[in-house]
Amino acid sequence: MPNKKTIQAIMCPQCNAPLEVHRFGLTTVCKYCGANIILSEAVILAKEFRKAYKVWNKPENYGILSYISLGESHWALNHKIAEGENNTVYSGLRARFPTELAIIKILHNPKGATQLKNEWDALSELKKSNAPGAEFFTRSIPQPIAHGKLTGSNFNGQLASIFRWRAGFHYNFEQVRHAYPNGIEPRASIWVWRRILETLSFLHANGWVHGAVTPAHLLVQENDHGIFLIGYGHATRNGNPQNDLSQSAKAVMHLLNLNQTPQPIVDVLERVASNRRVEDAWEIRDEIGSLADRIYTKPKFCPIPMP
Repeated sequence: MPNKKTIQAIMCPQCNAPLEVHRFGLTTVCKYCGANIILSEAVILAKEFRKAYKVWNKPENYGILSYISLGESHWALNHKIAEGENNTVYSGLRARFPTELAIIKILHNPKGATQLKNEWDALSELKKSNAPGAEFFTRSIPQPIAHGKLTGSNFNGQLASIFRWRAGFHYNFEQVRHAYPNGIEPRASIWVWRRILETLSFLHANGWVHGAVTPAHLLVQENDHGIFLIGYGHATRNGNPQNDLSQSAKAVMHLLNLNQTPQPIVDVLERVASNRRVEDAWEIRDEIGSLADRIYTKPKFCPIPMP
């Protein structure tokens, strides 16, 4: 009797995500982390697999003695990135090989538990979006990995959310403003605002309002034209999208010296910031793009270098 093709594991060995396999396929690609998975002609008994998995997934077997656990996933903390009123944010990595970089958000104030869970629910739902551009725009928001109560180390019993690491996003608007006390180059504000509006357009198209588009929640990509929107604790389906747009304009104004910014750009920023009329994120994006063409004529690569 011919052997049937089976998968070596029902979970991706890179990120533990469920795999989708074509019955005639010899390989598959994890749609969550991009790992290539090879299919085997041999059947692996579940008992043997679980035994091997425990050995492979045990941090001590890689010389890692200090780690936290969330379910069967184990994580080593690297550096503290930020500390807010309710949460402390760390960089970290899976405590095994192959590893995976992550952002680990640990609750230290029980009053923030509802917001942390709300953020997880909103991002998990957005991850499943089938809206136009979802494959691209879901990369502009945090990608959830795991959520729940931690065990181990000094964080036993504390609620946490773990998100995939996005390379290149190290500074928020507050830090950029500190580095540029006289404001960033006005020309750069065009792409900055357009990236924010693209993300907001995606959120609004899916029925979500971010609720806190503040300088602290907007990260700038080093040496490129990228913006990463974080902080979804106030995300809601019952909010007013106009508030997001107004906050986005105020956040961009925070980066600028308005006295040195072309007046047409200032006019649009102040109009949207005032929140006096119904606006659409994508329409504003196109408007400021046309405005940039009139003011600056030719496109120019204009990153925001940080010291």
